[in-house]
Amino acid sequence: MYRAEIETLHYAWTGGGMLLCALSSTSESACTNMQILGGNVCEWDATSTHSKCMINKTGVFADLIYDKFSLNYHIDSSKCWVISSETDCNDDSSCTWTTPPDGGAAYCGLTKTIPDLYDDYCNATTTWYESLAADDGICKFRGKEMTCEALETETDCGKESGCSWSDEDNECELNTEFSGKISAVRLSGLLSGVKKRTKCSKLGYAGEAACTADSECEWLGLGEENDCGATLATWKTASTSDVGGTYLYGDVTCNLHENENACNANVMCTWACEHDDHDDHDDHDDHDHRVRHALRTRHDNHVYCACEVKESIWDPGMCPAEYFPTQSVPAVGIASATGAVTLTGYTAAQFGDDQKEAFVRGIAMFLNVPVPLVTITHVHDVSSRKRRNLKSSSIEVDYSVSGSVTEVQNIVAALDGAGAQSNIGAALEVTFEARGLTVPSVTAITASAILPSPPPSSAHALEKGTLCIVAIVSAFLLF
Repeated sequence: MYRAEIETLHYAWTGGGMLLCALSSTSESACTNMQILGGNVCEWDATSTHSKCMINKTGVFADLIYDKFSLNYHIDSSKCWVISSETDCNDDSSCTWTTPPDGGAAYCGLTKTIPDLYDDYCNATTTWYESLAADDGICKFRGKEMTCEALETETDCGKESGCSWSDEDNECELNTEFSGKISAVRLSGLLSGVKKRTKCSKLGYAGEAACTADSECEWLGLGEENDCGATLATWKTASTSDVGGTYLYGDVTCNLHENENACNANVMCTWACEHDDHDDHDDHDDHDHRVRHALRTRHDNHVYCACEVKESIWDPGMCPAEYFPTQSVPAVGIASATGAVTLTGYTAAQFGDDQKEAFVRGIAMFLNVPVPLVTITHVHDVSSRKRRNLKSSSIEVDYSVSGSVTEVQNIVAALDGAGAQSNIGAALEVTFEARGLTVPSVTAITASAILPSPPPSSAHALEKGTLCIVAIVSAFLLF
């Protein structure tokens, strides 16, 4: 309704502006001196064969129509509206002789529609964004970002091209140039996929059946007003790379969740909050922070929260290895959780390095832990006796996750919790599909904790200390 009202208003403004310019077409001077609201309305087009006095696209009229898409449509349309002959209209490649659907008088209208102009704008803007990044794709920028994040001192940070030390956060991060470029790549990807996303959103209002009937859309089950979104495969096709498409899929999907429970129910997403401690700083370098900040919901005490995609969505294995730093393996925790997942659709021989990396990333995504903490310990075929019930190739993947005692206890609780099997399946679906691999089915999971032996009790320690003192005194008396 709002869009229809705005379009009607813009149409009326354009019609009025066109008439004013037509009345001023007697001379170039009369045309260029026509003013309204203190500004020039018209411009002289000596090449026009119809009306040489046309609406000025950058004048006061343009200030009235702040919507660029509507501005292009109505001003370009006005160039066709002045043509009164069907023959002359059709001779102009940008115009088409049009009969209104309500049966009114035929007129000369613009051939392109608003969606056409929207595509033109998006395509041109996408190309511009991509030009900002030149030949450096998302893999190079993400690799550079991880390289900067791995540098722990200001000195080392200053030596690395593309990095800058943040005194505020006391960490190394991308400098302004590279931060802008990675944002440009992200925005160009969003624009590339906006048409698909818009189509799916439109289908979503008709319900789940209409959404899933289109192969480029999926029903997200968000519990929101519109639960239809573009699939991972759709975002990968729209993006310039699979790793970028996968991130955009996760980023856009997670941003649709508006509350904590719904967010955390999606295995790709995590609910993140931050205090409003950046408002007093003129931080022009941190573009990504400002974007995330704008998407957050404000709560009490100046705390902003938003649903964000987990870091594990970034998969360096989908990029050339030379772009990324060697990941440091965290120190082995004092405790570990061991787990096993039974998968159908693979044999042990078919479960290669790509599948193993996708599996590890999927487990890390579900548990929301750093990927290096997850290690596959064994992959083996399920026994033939068990396989009779599974009716297909089946393997068991054994793995471990290290951490502190509390972390491991929480990990085991998550693996034993309600919905763990389906959520692991959902995480593996994302990570396997991102790499273009066959997605396995999860048929069983188990988990247990390996905890360190508890320290001796204080009573036991006191007893040992007393015995030691007695022994020393006895030995002294003997001499």
